[in-house]
Amino acid sequence: MPQRSPILRCSSGGSDDDRLPNLPDEIIAHIVSMVSPTETVALRWIGVNSGFDEVVEEHLKRSTTLNVCEDFIWRKLCGCLTEVNLHVKISDSESVTCCGFRSLVRYLLEVTNSQTIWNLTLEDCTTSGQGYQGLADLTRNRNKSFICYVRTLLDLNTTINRLTLLDRRKISPYMMITSPHKRRSIYMYPEFKCCRELFVCYDIGLIAPQFAHHNDSFTSLRIFEVDESHVFYKKDLLEYLSNAPNLCELRVVVPATWCRRVSRCTKGCFKTPDFACFRLPANTHTFL
Repeated sequence: MPQRSPILRCSSGGSDDDRLPNLPDEIIAHIVSMVSPTETVALRWIGVNSGFDEVVEEHLKRSTTLNVCEDFIWRKLCGCLTEVNLHVKISDSESVTCCGFRSLVRYLLEVTNSQTIWNLTLEDCTTSGQGYQGLADLTRNRNKSFICYVRTLLDLNTTINRLTLLDRRKISPYMMITSPHKRRSIYMYPEFKCCRELFVCYDIGLIAPQFAHHNDSFTSLRIFEVDESHVFYKKDLLEYLSNAPNLCELRVVVPATWCRRVSRCTKGCFKTPDFACFRLPANTHTFL
């Protein structure tokens, strides 16, 4: 067993004790009340020391669920969450729904504040992909659409720090000759820019028209990265990023190995400097 430091300083008043955290008396009484005297003796609890630390650990291990909004110990020891990382895997079975996602975020909002960092990763395992959809189709397929989850988070007044968009069903262009599936691409909605860092590991297709949002300014976006993915309309993408005045980094990560290139590109694609057109003003750094 690893050696643990006491989680509550004893009453000896030594200099080392001042560096140890305190536990409120009511929490000590609450935990001890659920531990039998035999177990307390077996853990060699003398005063409040490492034995009590093991009592707390065993108590936490027994819990299979935790309601952080109502749990007695949590409310006393933890004020709020400092960072929330949400990873949503979207599939045709719709095991995750926008309604359930909204309920989860509302629940987490009870233990967060305005300083909490929110990171969202959306993983596409659907057969339909994230291409453009009309309003009726988008409503019908809302549980399988990235934009619906992003809008849900924004509607609840959360500030997204990092947004990651992943395609888990990319296929090689060479395989499309014999495959019934067409090339997948993502439609870039303006709301994707409502974050500090945007990472896209998805072939970028159509871009939301700029004229519909010419008065909007996405001041929070500072980093944009295209990770081993193609951009079909590069000038449109640069125009898409033009109303993000604080954008300071544009990164394009090309496949590092021949095997990864073959799995994503045709010969002509990676033989030519396809991504060299990403040129921004001097105050913006571009990594190729």
